[in-house]
Amino acid sequence: MSDLTRWDERYVKGDTPWETGRPSSELQRVVAEIPISPCRALELGCGMGANAVWLAQQGFEVTALDLSASAIERARQRADEAGVSVRFLVADVLNPPPELTGPFDFFFDRGCYHVVRREAPQAYVQTLRRLTHAGTLGLVLAGNAREPHEPGPPVVSEDQIRQELGSLYEIVHLREFRFDQSQIDSNRYLAWSCLLRRRSEAEPAMGKIVSIVHKPAGIDPRPPDHYARVPLPTATLEAGRGIVTDSKGNRPERELNIMALESLEQLRAEGYRTAPGEMGEQIVVSGININKLAAGTRLRFGKDAVIEVVKPRTGCDRLRQIQGCTPAQVAGRIGIMARVLVGGAIQLGDAVALIDADGN
Repeated sequence: MSDLTRWDERYVKGDTPWETGRPSSELQRVVAEIPISPCRALELGCGMGANAVWLAQQGFEVTALDLSASAIERARQRADEAGVSVRFLVADVLNPPPELTGPFDFFFDRGCYHVVRREAPQAYVQTLRRLTHAGTLGLVLAGNAREPHEPGPPVVSEDQIRQELGSLYEIVHLREFRFDQSQIDSNRYLAWSCLLRRRSEAEPAMGKIVSIVHKPAGIDPRPPDHYARVPLPTATLEAGRGIVTDSKGNRPERELNIMALESLEQLRAEGYRTAPGEMGEQIVVSGININKLAAGTRLRFGKDAVIEVVKPRTGCDRLRQIQGCTPAQVAGRIGIMARVLVGGAIQLGDAVALIDADGN
């Protein structure tokens, strides 16, 4: 049975546990919170049209796609009943028809990405590349691999989202929420709310500094139940020595411990203490998957400072003592060791950018 036949048959039989009959509460919240003003909008995998119709009621010029002709027929009926205009198309998201032309200023996806990515994540990104432009905002709602269910929605991990969608888009936020209860399933499944902004082709992947800590002189250097760390709003990095005010910074070739905020949030959800410095890190950044960076990768912190990845952090007996974990339990999530190549002042909120060996 083809995908087209299979999906259409499910709508004919009413076997659609993802349909709630009302617009997504997460979509409504994000549109109001950002806010996202009415513009040319695209919905991928629109189903029976509740979200597309709601967007049109807010003043958006909406085009909406679904593989199922039965779903699109019901979506058109919904739009007619609501008295709004929506362009509904029977189309494959991975191979959209030539008559579908962009660019769109906003796109919405509730539950399409987490299905099609299992077969062709790059084809999904190519569709977005074709139909959006630099600055386009997108909201993707997908099942969360931290709480898989069978039956239930397909799930995706944070790392998979960052790897697959981060190639084209800046991840503005990635946070957990629960899908609305559907008409035939009372469960509210854990999900990801991923707000994206498309970068220009020349724009590097960007993040920001969200935490800086140091170990100043004059405090107990090795308390038994926590790391000796004190938060800082600003710091100075010195080439080959790390944070100037750190008591270990006078050691030649001192390396920095750097972690990703997104990993800390995951570890906190698992019960670890993750206040600034409590995982042994000195600097925390958001928006860049620090854990995946290869040795030799360079990043610019703020205006001037440049660091180079040396190796992944692997944990030590001190981390085991303080957090009660084995290295295997946190492997791949506790960041990197890096050396400072070029010194400079940094502060909370400073940009973090991947750069090449020439500093570009």
